[in-house]
Amino acid sequence: MAEKKEYHPVGPPQPARNTGGGGVLDHMDTRSNNLPLAWKNWLTKFKIYLKAFNLDKESEDRRVALLLHFLGPECLNIFYSFDVDVDKIRLQTLIEKFTEYFSPKANITILRHTLFNRKQLPNENLDTYITDLKNIALQCNFGNLQDDLLKDIFSWNLNDGNKYIKEKILQEAPSSLESAIKIAKALEMSRKDTEILTGLEANQSISAIQNRSHHQSQSVQSYRSHRSSSRGRPSRRASPEPHSSRHSSPQRFEFRRLQQRRTPPWPRTSAAWLEEYKSGGN
Repeated sequence: MAEKKEYHPVGPPQPARNTGGGGVLDHMDTRSNNLPLAWKNWLTKFKIYLKAFNLDKESEDRRVALLLHFLGPECLNIFYSFDVDVDKIRLQTLIEKFTEYFSPKANITILRHTLFNRKQLPNENLDTYITDLKNIALQCNFGNLQDDLLKDIFSWNLNDGNKYIKEKILQEAPSSLESAIKIAKALEMSRKDTEILTGLEANQSISAIQNRSHHQSQSVQSYRSHRSSSRGRPSRRASPEPHSSRHSSPQRFEFRRLQQRRTPPWPRTSAAWLEEYKSGGN
């Protein structure tokens, strides 16, 4: 009995569903705030996908089916609005219809106004800022003036944190947008390196202060410990001397007795009392 073989279909990998998890090719984001850019990005990914899996040479109807399949179910309603036959329409014609739908004729005046007033946000990095400027400029029909205008707009609208870049670009007067971008990125990298070195030096200074404070604290504790241990030892002070004999002599007591016994009617000095004592109290 012949062994039954399992069937494995051969074909390109299945696309990921539009759940934000990534995959081979996500569906078209029809809720994007910038539909022209979203459609342009998706179409580019689709063309790359066809080439990567050798599908760009497939038949016309299969490539149309692949386009509609990868666009996702939300785009089917848009396709129905074209009122075309899926079996007869050509791929390029279908792409043009979706392009017209997602990228209606733009108001160049509004786009140029948007570009001239596009300022770098406070926490926006240079790459994001530059990319957005370029994408807006593509729709402004500047022709040969585009690079020169973008160079000026780029430097004019840098945020306050990048004033040093703006000043350097004005001094250097680069001839192209790419030259201005190189100057900006070199200065940004230099600033970051300086901040790193400054941070390292500050950490070293703090460590030195902490070590010095630690040693001082240990010295104070050692001194206090020595003092507390010394208090428990017997005192080495000499015993107080006995009262001098002159303080306890009989003459001294007699002199005091006479002072207490006799109270003169007028104030008398110590010298007068002494003379009376010497004469025997008479």
